This record gives sequence, C-alpha cells and structure tokens, in this order.
Amino acid sequence: SLYSLRPSFHKKYVNNNRIIDVECDGPRATLCLDENGVLWSFGINMFGKLGLKRNDKKQEYTNPREISIFKAYKVVDFGITNKCCIACCANGMVYGWGSYSKSSLGKDSQIWYTPQLLTPETDYKSKYKVFAGFRFIILLNITTNKLYVINTEFGFTLLDKSKYGLKVKAETIKFPEKELKIVDVIPSNESAMIIAKK
Repeated sequence: SLYSLRPSFHKKYVNNNRIIDVECDGPRATLCLDENGVLWSFGINMFGKLGLKRNDKKQEYTNPREISIFKAYKVVDFGITNKCCIACCANGMVYGWGSYSKSSLGKDSQIWYTPQLLTPETDYKSKYKVFAGFRFIILLNITTNKLYVINTEFGFTLLDKSKYGLKVKAETIKFPEKELKIVDVIPSNESAMIIAKK
C-alpha cells in the first residue's frame, strides 16, 4: 500500500472510516473496503479496475476515491485480477468492472469503467464469497455450497443468456465426493487450493 493504512490514512482519505480489507493487483491498483461496506480505490486505472468513470486526462489516482455505487449497496467481499474486479453485496448482487468481451480469447475487448451487475436482479437469495487469483476468480455460493471459476485472463466473457446465475462465463468445480462443505479457498497466481470437510 502507498500509505500503510496508518490512522492518518483513515482520517485524511476515507472519511474517518476504518478499513477492514485491502486487495491489490501488485503495484498498479488497490481496492479498500471500509467498515460501512463502501469500496475505495487508488492507483493506476488500467483496464478500468479502479471502478471510476472514464477520464482520458487522468489515469493515476494517488488518493483513494469512493466507488459511488457501493454507497447504496454494502459490499461484503471483493477481488481484483490482472484485467478486472468483482464485488459481492450483502443483498446477493454481484458486480464486475474492468475488461470484458464476448469472446473467451478477448477479441474486441472493451472496458466497463464503472461496476456492472453480473447477477440477475431478481436473485437475492444467493450469498457469495470471492477468491481472486491473478487470472481467475472463484466464487463460492455460500447458499448452495457450490464453487464457480471465472477465467479472467482476458477479462470477463459476456454471455447472451445467464448461466449459474451469472451474466459472465463461469464453470462449476465438481468434487469426487458429494456432501463436502467448502471451508476455504487459497488462490495463487495460476491455481487454487480448496479446503473442504465432510
């Protein structure tokens, strides 16, 4: 972090709110979650990963900015990858921003500069937890105990019709044994370790 999140950081930059979680993509972009469920971002707005409106005159933001949509929707978990970001809200909605295309190979890719809804607006029952690696996102649907992996090497891949409750391409992770409860997922750059129990 540029600021080490000292008390002076909270007072000066995030309205005296306590920061409870931080994710970064290395040296370029940082997302911070405050105690009220609002996401803040700073760094370089490469691929629109800061979640801020497009501004061709300014790409670097050294002071944190609120991602405004999350003032209304409390974020409970979030993640950042090499090309895009994701946030899960308390009401079950999932938002994504950054690079996307209709091709799994990233052809004709575009950028969502501000968060876009990735789940159907009627699905308020599902609750998600995010585990982000460098080129992938794993979503755990806490309600159903199912895992979904989203390949983000080229950003999100848009679907014409939602699948698994998501408007972007995702695959299910199947286990050899049924009745396993997912306890944790530990992502790295290229892979993840899944911890489960009977």
